Amino acid sequence: MSAYTVDELAQHDIVVGEHVELNFLSGVTVSGRLKSIYRQDQLNLIFTFVDCTVTQLDGERLFEPEWGIFDMVVGTNIGSVYGGSADRDAYPLYETPSLSATQTINYDEETSALFDHYALLANLRKESVLSREQVETLLAIALGAAQEEWLLCFEIVECLQANNVEDSLIAPLLAQLESLASSDDEDRTRLIRYGLDRLSA
Repeated sequence: MSAYTVDELAQHDIVVGEHVELNFLSGVTVSGRLKSIYRQDQLNLIFTFVDCTVTQLDGERLFEPEWGIFDMVVGTNIGSVYGGSADRDAYPLYETPSLSATQTINYDEETSALFDHYALLANLRKESVLSREQVETLLAIALGAAQEEWLLCFEIVECLQANNVEDSLIAPLLAQLESLASSDDEDRTRLIRYGLDRLSA
């Protein structure tokens, strides 16, 4: 699917804005509304689904619609797997990791605070409705984050949008992301633009 054109995808009933069901040889089924396709160098790289369910052959749910947006990476091969296979019993291709203790890393206050922000955001994503205080906390975190922490700002915007927070409160965060997307860092600009396209779709 990675090399398919839009017309070739349509021939297989894979159309942006429509309900799509993909059945893989592994027994995994992806079913949901195809929100967008991220393409680069004439290749399909990411299929983004909403209202998506991912199930195994035995019916086990791997992804639920209420969990949010499902991004499915598309490709023809895997160049490398960092750290070895995920299932070492089924694929014993690598030596057993060392049982000796690893070195403990002492993070500075700024990095520890960043970890705390992500942990808080992960917990708030599980809430069905955010309180006004929780919304204000997220806004303060996003607006106070360092410029290089654009991903934190983006994820906070995504969380606030999912909770139908009024646009006027989210607007400063979007403006902050737009400003960061104008930097000289091409890789960061491309990633932020992709994120902004997702938020506005």
